[in-house]
Amino acid sequence: MRIGFGVAMLLAPGLSVRVWLGRDADTAAARTMSRAVGVRDIVVGFGTLRSLDSGHARGWLEAGAAVDAVDAVASALAVPRLRRPVLWAVAVSASAAAALGARTASKLGS
Repeated sequence: MRIGFGVAMLLAPGLSVRVWLGRDADTAAARTMSRAVGVRDIVVGFGTLRSLDSGHARGWLEAGAAVDAVDAVASALAVPRLRRPVLWAVAVSASAAAALGARTASKLGS
């Protein structure tokens, strides 16, 4: 799923972040950030997949949990400025993804 989101954000940046930013999604700055986040998610997603066989998935899962937590906090902090109630949904879903990633990583041991 992370890889799919990343590809969408890379290839269709304005459309991908419209939920987050509304009309501001069409700005050059928003498209640039979307592409950067898209590449980040592609790298973390593929890194996680590749590491499953080697037994080193914990670090990749922790990285995914960390970036999801940052997305959650950034979205929650933006609610008052952007006045987009949907940002709460983004913040909650990113928080859930962060919690799931961290829990999964912790079950893998060291």
